Amino acid sequence: MKLVFYYPCEFEHTYAVINGPMGLTYLAAHLQQELGVEDVKIEVDVDQVLAHKPDLVGVSSYTQTYPQALAGARRIKQELGVPIMLGGAHMNAYPEGLPLNGPFDVGAYGEGEHTAVELVRRFLDNRWEPSQFGDIPGVVFYDQHQQQVKTPRLESSEPLDSIYYPRRELLKAWFPTHGRIEQWRQGLYTSRDCPFRCRFCIHSVIQGMPRYHSVERVILELEQIMRDYPEQKIVTIYDDIFVVSKKRLIELVAAIREAGIHKRLGFVVMIKPSTFNAEIALLLKEMNVKLISFGFETGSPEVLKYLKGRGARLSQHQESIEICRSLNIRTTGYFIMGSPIETTQDLASTYWFIRHNLNEMHTAGMFCLVPFPGTRFWDDYRDYTGQTPDHLGWEAFNTRFLDEGQDYPFFINQHYSPEYLQHAYHQFTQTRERLSSAPELAHREERMQGYKQALYQYITPLMGEQTKLLDVAAYANSYYETQLFTDQPISLYDLNKPDLQLLAESYQAVYLNHCLESQRDPKAFLDNLLSQLQLDGPLYLSFYNALFLPLIERLLAGQSLDIFEPPHVQNQYKLFSLPQMFKLLRQVGLEVSSVYRNPQPLDPNSDFSQQVVPQLKKMTSPELASELTVYSYFLVLKKPQIYTDRQTSEQARYSI
Repeated sequence: MKLVFYYPCEFEHTYAVINGPMGLTYLAAHLQQELGVEDVKIEVDVDQVLAHKPDLVGVSSYTQTYPQALAGARRIKQELGVPIMLGGAHMNAYPEGLPLNGPFDVGAYGEGEHTAVELVRRFLDNRWEPSQFGDIPGVVFYDQHQQQVKTPRLESSEPLDSIYYPRRELLKAWFPTHGRIEQWRQGLYTSRDCPFRCRFCIHSVIQGMPRYHSVERVILELEQIMRDYPEQKIVTIYDDIFVVSKKRLIELVAAIREAGIHKRLGFVVMIKPSTFNAEIALLLKEMNVKLISFGFETGSPEVLKYLKGRGARLSQHQESIEICRSLNIRTTGYFIMGSPIETTQDLASTYWFIRHNLNEMHTAGMFCLVPFPGTRFWDDYRDYTGQTPDHLGWEAFNTRFLDEGQDYPFFINQHYSPEYLQHAYHQFTQTRERLSSAPELAHREERMQGYKQALYQYITPLMGEQTKLLDVAAYANSYYETQLFTDQPISLYDLNKPDLQLLAESYQAVYLNHCLESQRDPKAFLDNLLSQLQLDGPLYLSFYNALFLPLIERLLAGQSLDIFEPPHVQNQYKLFSLPQMFKLLRQVGLEVSSVYRNPQPLDPNSDFSQQVVPQLKKMTSPELASELTVYSYFLVLKKPQIYTDRQTSEQARYSI
């Protein structure tokens, strides 16, 4: 038997190519294991479905793509005449909407694995009589009298690990606009269901408390991805809310690190701000989470309560961003416009929340509130207008209407006009270019990552892999973060959140990592730090060169110093040339034993290089002229014995 799943999607959306229909791979796995059905394919284009000439077709659709699903199913029924099953998010939320005399023989809702097996079993046994499907749980059909029959959904009582491993090899399809077969990125579910009841969510009235895969199962799936898809470096976890149980997260992170998976894979997860805090963030960082998607929804406390309930707090949004900023974790924020109670001031609050955090968010998704089936907003719209939202036609549920210049069809706001919402939406979308996903900002971060890797290559051979090191740096620019996924014994003195308890320990080496530029009084900072350290070995120091010619060019042009400023790091208060740094180090009793230079080539064709550089070289000594192309320095330092003796004497005096 040949089965094809038709999964209509928006071809032009990057998301459609990156994230595939994982749910269908679970269905296919159960059909293979329990019925021996091997020949299964997934297609996003109805022409490809027809070309396979399947014996049976399953359609999976969201509400946004339901018009495509309906049109495609009609073509399939007309040209092939084969049975067609309908499932997916739209059917799950609105099973009563199965059309009478439509192209679908039967609809399925609820968890689909067992329902799919029973339906296909009927087909294989030549018992495909939809009007006789009343003993199959979680289906909708029409009987002999054209009366709709809806059987109760199957209650999910089995452990989640009873679900077979997904058939990941099926995650590829022909995308006609690309002219080629695309392989969807491999992701996974570690849980199912969500305990929250957000007004806009299609799962808000049908889901319950989460059920979890065992930690062992998650590890085995991740190892399978690494083995079968070695080129993939990022895994998306599709859980509606990844963190609900802190206890389970601790166990999962420990297992991921023990298996070394965090060294091979990064993760993208979805988090609710109310379940997020600094402790959770550190756990996510340890498992190598690269991006967290937050549903911020709004900058208004009143609108937030309308959308998410009274337990949601606006302060959690900014706290979440600040925590991610301190740990250098990228964030994505999603926002909803058009709530019935939203005022122009509420929209302004949301706008300025986004603008305030432009450099912290990887992107900001702007959406208008849509009354999808199964949501409480569906009920709100019906109560306000006296009609269910589908009276406008399912085409109205395409969430891209404002992007395409169309009106917002579900407008029931009481405080501003549809024209104002249209204007505000386009003002919001203009912020996308300023977000840190913009090419120039992404390039800057990539450049800084390359710089850090080049700089840190000095350290490992100098101190070895087992040296107990204290890294003095802002977290986002730290050697500690770069080596977080190794076994190197590194501690961090975070300049943003210095932990004084760390200084009570004894260290074999200390790395002063671009930290002096950020101090208003570098000498006082060094004096305080060195007086507390129990140090058995060398100190390392990196700093930017104040004489670097591109920096001088920016200063002469009246521009900022951000040539040296990596993302998420505090401003530079001081800049040093090499002689100035030598002078400062002598003042605090440090000697320089080695100097490493990090040169950067200049553009010889620029006006600055041709006109100013020769003059600067004439005006400076040969020693200084040779430093004009040095971007930064890495120094190896040591304490003179006289300084060490003085420190020991002072500690003894204070201990008496």
